[in-house]
Amino acid sequence: MAAPAPAPARAPAQTSAGVIPGIEALLTDSVHLIQGKRVGLLTNHSGRDRKGVSDIDRLFKAPGVKLTALFGPEHGIRGVAKAGAKMGNSVDSATGVKVYSLYGETPVPTQAMLDEIDVLLYDIQDVGARVYTYQWTHANAAAVAKKPIVILDRPDPIRADRVEGNILDTAFKSLVGQHPVALRYGLTPGELLKFLVGLKYIDADVKVVPMKNYTRAMWYDQTGIPRVNPSPNLRNLNAELLYTGTVFFEGTSVAEGRGTDDPFAQVGATWLTDNVAIAAEMNAMKLPGLRFDTVTRRVEKEFRWRTPQIDLLGGTDQLRKAVEGNTVDALIKQWDADAAKFAQQVKPYLIYK
Repeated sequence: MAAPAPAPARAPAQTSAGVIPGIEALLTDSVHLIQGKRVGLLTNHSGRDRKGVSDIDRLFKAPGVKLTALFGPEHGIRGVAKAGAKMGNSVDSATGVKVYSLYGETPVPTQAMLDEIDVLLYDIQDVGARVYTYQWTHANAAAVAKKPIVILDRPDPIRADRVEGNILDTAFKSLVGQHPVALRYGLTPGELLKFLVGLKYIDADVKVVPMKNYTRAMWYDQTGIPRVNPSPNLRNLNAELLYTGTVFFEGTSVAEGRGTDDPFAQVGATWLTDNVAIAAEMNAMKLPGLRFDTVTRRVEKEFRWRTPQIDLLGGTDQLRKAVEGNTVDALIKQWDADAAKFAQQVKPYLIYK
């Protein structure tokens, strides 16, 4: 099993002031956006302030704010359900507010749900990768809501000044990629939705409550915001960074580390008996910030594609075809061109320097 080693230590943040997330900015100086209104909140366990108090509790207690509905994405409102597990509706035990699952039989809010709210808030920490469900659950909900959308912004944990990978071909759209967005898109949640609205991929009335003291070159551990796992198998920042590449192994029979102590930082199979030689060959490429090592774990028996998963993860069938045809170098050049194109497309929608 080949295991990319942790990246080198990052430089200290460029500002001594901690980043203030959107939820705190909202309740400090933008509460007028929701005061006197019935509020729906699409969130999970990552929607919290710097002291660890959940948005649910803060909004429920906020004067002049009526929290009337909660909406949960994959992994549920508390972020503990397994990947792919369908969730049902419930009631939040602490507040008595209804919880509607958007990862189950109802992937977008129904009209009956929307009749309970005047404005829809969004606050979830994502991972900066297109291959994730939270941002697409949000985009789909925003597209049908026909109500004002307020995004409580959060950092792109793997830096918002880096764009990499291909732009999704919409012939392969799914809940891990709905619109023509680069794999590593280099945007905060607010910027991403502004982009989707600006290019008319969705029709929504969007306002963003920006973070304070945030700069695009920050890694998450430089923001000062305490980290929580955005989903059960992304347990540290290195895993989030590696995820943009190792997630593709979910479209094969090669194990990507689920069930081990370091998911998405390890990939392997029983037939990889030349793993030492593979690691040496990868290290010889001298990829910046990466080192490959070997480890032994219990994994699956033989390589095969899992289609259509690999094509949905890639947002194209060209990745699979390039591996099969030994044209990966040409594919990488095309993906680099896609990344450069996307970086230009998003410039009008950037909020932070």
